[in-house]
Amino acid sequence: MQRVWFLLLPGFPVVDVAGAISVFEIANAVLGELKKKPFYRVRLIGAQAGAVLASSGVALAAEALPARIQGTIAKLIVAAGPWLRTTRDSDAGRAVIESWLDRMAPHIGSGATIGQEARTLVQEASRAAGASGSARAAAAPVHWSAVSVTHGVDLAMSLVAADLGGVIATAISSRMAAPFQRAYGFGSERGESAIEVQRDPRIADLLLWISMNLRRSYSVAQLAEHLAMSERTFARFYRGATGRTPAAVVQQIRVDAARRLLEGSHRSVKAIASQCGFASSEAMRRAFIRSLQLSPQQYRQIQATPRGHAETAHR
Repeated sequence: MQRVWFLLLPGFPVVDVAGAISVFEIANAVLGELKKKPFYRVRLIGAQAGAVLASSGVALAAEALPARIQGTIAKLIVAAGPWLRTTRDSDAGRAVIESWLDRMAPHIGSGATIGQEARTLVQEASRAAGASGSARAAAAPVHWSAVSVTHGVDLAMSLVAADLGGVIATAISSRMAAPFQRAYGFGSERGESAIEVQRDPRIADLLLWISMNLRRSYSVAQLAEHLAMSERTFARFYRGATGRTPAAVVQQIRVDAARRLLEGSHRSVKAIASQCGFASSEAMRRAFIRSLQLSPQQYRQIQATPRGHAETAHR
């Protein structure tokens, strides 16, 4: 299970933090529906234990910065707004956090900031560690990404999509209110097809031919023959045009076709596997796991979840 920690500092944008936390919470719920274990464990920390006042005046309870950490914090998200303290307290708080970030660098997998103030704080902490010649920071530098205020959900959605895949991210968006469904629905849920993105008409023709004859098995020799090329010339041409191997693209076409059938029909997984050219339903399952991080049954279950569920709940 990945640990996701939010380091809350005075004046943090509460909407962004709450939105990001909700994304991780919904991700765990979606995984639970698929009989999978929760993937994220969220924790709120602050410079000291107690309530941290947000920009709106709302306060969230946070734990104190831990003196030691066992294992790795997969994601540390620092959120801050204008400091709501005196200059002396603000400087003291910055010093504590900078020191903590330096000491904990080896235990932080990746970092992100919400708000300009948080970005500035992290930059200052990194400069301070570099100027002091900190061996800890030099040995384990933290890669930081940043988002602006009002984009906390963007940040969390991109992190979840990277961890769990676009299909899970799409399922999360379907459980959010209508504006978020439109913003984070990931288009058609499968993106552009392999055929549509090909600029070379010869490649597009080849992939269309494959998609219309999915039950066949394809060798490099057969694909090369379709384009009237030698195997060696075809292999070099295909890699240069697509950056992928023919086998990888053939499998992706089969997976895309199977996804459409799982979404729009009640056929068995075994029948769909046969129709899409997989050697067996187990072969299709392995291909789905590699491509989508979900089995065909799990993919069908996600697609069966009524759209607009969250929208209805928020009315």
